[in-house]
Amino acid sequence: MPINTLSAKIFYLFVFLLPWQTIFLLKEVFIEGEKFQYATIGIYLFELVLFVWLILNFKKITLCTDKRILYILITYTLWIFISIFWSLNKGIALYFLMHHILGIFLFLIIQSSALNFKKFSLSLITSVSFASILGLYQFFSQSTFSNKWLGLSQHIPWQGGTSVIESATFRVLRTYGSMSHPNIFGGMLAIILLLSLGAYLKANKNELRWKTFLIFTIPINFLALLTTFSRSSFLALFIGTILIVFYFLFFEKSKKKKDLLVIFYALVIITSIFSVAYSNIISSRSNIHSRLEKKSLDDRGAYLNDARKIINKNFFTGVGLGNYTEISKKNNSQNKIWEIQPVHNIYLLIFSEIGLFGFSILIFFIIFTLLEIFKIVKERNTNRVIFSAILISLLILSFFDHWLWTTPFGIITFWLILAFSQEKDLKCV
Repeated sequence: MPINTLSAKIFYLFVFLLPWQTIFLLKEVFIEGEKFQYATIGIYLFELVLFVWLILNFKKITLCTDKRILYILITYTLWIFISIFWSLNKGIALYFLMHHILGIFLFLIIQSSALNFKKFSLSLITSVSFASILGLYQFFSQSTFSNKWLGLSQHIPWQGGTSVIESATFRVLRTYGSMSHPNIFGGMLAIILLLSLGAYLKANKNELRWKTFLIFTIPINFLALLTTFSRSSFLALFIGTILIVFYFLFFEKSKKKKDLLVIFYALVIITSIFSVAYSNIISSRSNIHSRLEKKSLDDRGAYLNDARKIINKNFFTGVGLGNYTEISKKNNSQNKIWEIQPVHNIYLLIFSEIGLFGFSILIFFIIFTLLEIFKIVKERNTNRVIFSAILISLLILSFFDHWLWTTPFGIITFWLILAFSQEKDLKCV
């Protein structure tokens, strides 16, 4: 088998495995019988496959001619490496450094490789659709099961730390799917729905089977998104949809307005039926005065205060990569371990961990890449426009969540989407 064919198969296998959290655990930390999730160290199956692919394609990194990007990323990598030395938990810092290095290498190599948009989309959408079916089972049966081969943990509605919607008469489990939290699953579904929408609008009239597949999976993934009750994910989906539809209607002059209306009305019908069937749950979720919603808002406020204190004390250096929860655990020793969480704002979290210098480098790099949007719209580079819209949606979602920084899935997904939004831009050959 030619190396390029083998490399492509390994890459699409990595993409297919990405939504599944199969992990080989190396270290777990339990405090008073409760697992401290943010101190867990392990190797994910998708990372092993990615590592093999990176080895096969490693030489492509040196083919990049745009030295500005390389210098920025080298400087950023060196800084987060140096942050290990003042980290409270150096093992965790090193563990997260490895994830970031994998993501950066993935970013650099993808830009020297031609994207087969359909194969990439097919691999990811198929995998997530299976996770959505699992998620729908979790919601409608109100039960979960653990499975080490699929990377699934059991989540019991009445246990503390489980994500539920609560009223005086019920506790309803939110959908976890294949992820460790409904908000992460919701974020992934928002990515998939935007990718599906872009793929459908991009498809030509001869790709009937491909369009049928997309039309079949969009309602499944959208219904699964509804059952996560993730507000930040809906916001990301809404913004990304506007960007993608606007581009296709006004720049590509797409003639699929009727198709868009059919998709829109179908999703409205699904939302309406779901809203009527589960009006009491939605009402409870919308009621900011309910116990859990009030607690959620209070907790988020407390996390913001913690982040401000940490930033003020470690303004220039940060507390070290991956060490926010270590410091938070130390500062809030009276809290139960499952109450120790990162601040639900990725920008404050990054500032807290790698300080002003590291934060500035990363934000400058993201802004630098986003400035290419005007160019790619003018050039009608449809693939890059779709991924740029997804990237912008994720950046907005990150004001309300942290998983793109605190989970291996989130870190790799961020660099993957960023890479495809910049594909071929570095003039790699």
